[in-house]
Amino acid sequence: NNAPRLTITHDDAEENSPQGGSSLFSNKTASISKGFGACLMIKEDNDLLYEWIAYHYTTLPLRHLYIGSDEGNRQDPLEVLSRWDSTDLNYWIFNSSSFAYRHSDGKQESQDAHHQFLHRQRGFITTCAEFMKNQNVTWVLFVDSDEFVVPNPLGNDDEKGPPPSNNESKAALRFQMRSAMAKQRSEGRRLTVVEIINMLSPYEELEPCYTMPRLLFGSLENATCPESEAVDKHARTEFDFDQLSTLRFKQHAKKGDFATGKFAKVFVDVSRIPDEQFPVVPKSIHRPFRPLCGPAVVPFEESLFIVNHYVGSWERYNSREDGRRDCEAWRKRAFVGSARSCEQLLHEWFATFVQEMGRSKSKILLGVEEGQLVVAVPQNATNSSKRDLCPVIAINPN
Repeated sequence: NNAPRLTITHDDAEENSPQGGSSLFSNKTASISKGFGACLMIKEDNDLLYEWIAYHYTTLPLRHLYIGSDEGNRQDPLEVLSRWDSTDLNYWIFNSSSFAYRHSDGKQESQDAHHQFLHRQRGFITTCAEFMKNQNVTWVLFVDSDEFVVPNPLGNDDEKGPPPSNNESKAALRFQMRSAMAKQRSEGRRLTVVEIINMLSPYEELEPCYTMPRLLFGSLENATCPESEAVDKHARTEFDFDQLSTLRFKQHAKKGDFATGKFAKVFVDVSRIPDEQFPVVPKSIHRPFRPLCGPAVVPFEESLFIVNHYVGSWERYNSREDGRRDCEAWRKRAFVGSARSCEQLLHEWFATFVQEMGRSKSKILLGVEEGQLVVAVPQNATNSSKRDLCPVIAINPN
């Protein structure tokens, strides 16, 4: 995929998008079929995109990315995505006008900002899913830019043992799969999400809407993992370690704690979504296609995959203009730390990525040039008076 980026006109966008659209950008030069897809709605997220794309390119592997640029986004995601033009990542960028009124009922204009966002998000979900289905993509991920899909092999921190006697139950099969994943890892093999799905396929067809519990990672940085020390040192020396959340933050909340994890996220086999489902308004991103998606709360011990959700630093958390994001809200999330993520071996994705891409190209794709980060955390002028206060207060949460 070495062809120059294509700029699609408004007329072309209407032909390619189920709902029409404007300002669609794409590097697509060939027919689409294999590889994982993702629908990602962004706003002022360029600094997060570098790691998010590189991580999922390596871990899923991500090959088809649909970006929805939300209202008020002042950053051009093409500054990040164009770096991938020499790879096999296909991407499309749509402005919010392509999906904001997909499910318009005339009431959203009178709603507060957050509910207006949720309305746009619902339109984004169905527009992207239908688009991906038309592109012959199968599995498509629906998460946010601060969330990362992680395989969930059986580990020492599992609180529950194997399920009772019925070895043919779904719980028993998932336990056996997680055990097999752990064995593969102990032998030094790092499985992608697609490889795990393929391992499962002779025994069970994965449900068309796969639900993944979320695990909240706080902002504490006083824990280390012996397994990742060498990789962390390399990332600190050669890259911008502060922008690599999957390496930087290692302490997380208790697994299965709904108060911190909240509702799950999903990936969906869009080829199995009936066409008559697309006009239906999704309830939420947690359970977008009701007939296909199960409950939005699932047990960790039965999940082959989970989603790591990173709060990040106060500066990053406060950068979005959202009235609900204040110092108190950040502090409630920032100081979780009942366990460390060492068993996830998250550093392995970074080592694999650098090895496969090479040192120079990895730096470009991760937004580092001559040791400097290309895009810094966006500044939120609205909350500037709070920016200096929260970290000082938060040094000692007790």
